[in-house]
Amino acid sequence: MASLPSAYGANVLVNHNFEAFSIASGNYNLAYNASTNPDGYNQSFGSAPTLSRQYQETATDMGWLTTASDGRIEIWQSGHSSVSSAEGGQFAEINATQNAALYQDVTIDLSGLVDFSFLHRGRSGTDTIEVTITYFGLDGQLGGGDDQLMVQKQYSTGNTAWVEYTEQDQFTSVEDGVYRFSFEAVSSAGGNLSFGNFIDDVNFGVAAAPVPEPSTALLGGLGLLGFLSRRRRA
Repeated sequence: MASLPSAYGANVLVNHNFEAFSIASGNYNLAYNASTNPDGYNQSFGSAPTLSRQYQETATDMGWLTTASDGRIEIWQSGHSSVSSAEGGQFAEINATQNAALYQDVTIDLSGLVDFSFLHRGRSGTDTIEVTITYFGLDGQLGGGDDQLMVQKQYSTGNTAWVEYTEQDQFTSVEDGVYRFSFEAVSSAGGNLSFGNFIDDVNFGVAAAPVPEPSTALLGGLGLLGFLSRRRRA
């Protein structure tokens, strides 16, 4: 299971492991209708208990957003098409119906070294994904003229097993800075970018300030206090 080392701060992503809701719940409509389908899914594939579903990015507790024009995000249940999840019972396929970016815009409330980790797997063979992290600048707005691309890295993974990628100390965050953490498909084994590139258990956070070790002078002072205390009791 991918995760930031224990010395690191809390993950700032919402629904980082795609477990915020269960795609196995019944009473869904194959044709999406917002008034009768409050969970917000468009289509289901397969039969319970091994389903994949396409949700609207506005679905309750989704957390993730997409640049796809139809707003669809595809979630898989562990075991669907013989693919088990890496962590928990669900995972995501980067694209649903078209090539797009799956992302979250988050605020990091302290200054520190930024780290991220995730699990990746190909679908029909080796798939390649790109991770980008963009700082929105002092205006906190994307496209405001002072954006900065902080990370742009690609990862290629086969379809025989999940692979964990962990990147530490990537850059120093700005206190209360807004960042876009984004995944985008670069290639897929079948040639269709909307078919492949699975991800699970995504973490994005800032290293916690280490607890300083007591200095020699402090240790000496504590020893003197202990000696004086023992003398008073005597």
